[in-house]
Amino acid sequence: MKKLLTLLVLLGTTSAVSAQIMVNKEDLNQVADSFELYAAIKPFTTEECVFIDYGQDKFRPNNYDLKDAQAIYDKDGNKFNKGDYRKAIKYIEAQGWKATDKRVKKIGDIDVNVTIYEKIKE
Repeated sequence: MKKLLTLLVLLGTTSAVSAQIMVNKEDLNQVADSFELYAAIKPFTTEECVFIDYGQDKFRPNNYDLKDAQAIYDKDGNKFNKGDYRKAIKYIEAQGWKATDKRVKKIGDIDVNVTIYEKIKE
């Protein structure tokens, strides 16, 4: 019984350590309790650009996802590119985050969907 309990604790610790949403080389699971996920459709395309504002320096919503300081990466360093909106949402929710609010924000002439995520309390 002790061996089983120890194994379960180790597995739980391993999955918590590997869970990462990286923005600006920061693990959001470590530095933020909430963040805003932006989904903007640039002119001349039909695919969303996704980026995150967690209060980082140099956040520029009008630069979309061109800046590494607001682009989203998974734990393996793979960037969520234009058109990866649904993939990013699934990944974020699998990492222990929950959407709590949505709104539309105007950036220049473009309507941007903004979703607020908060950590799921255990």
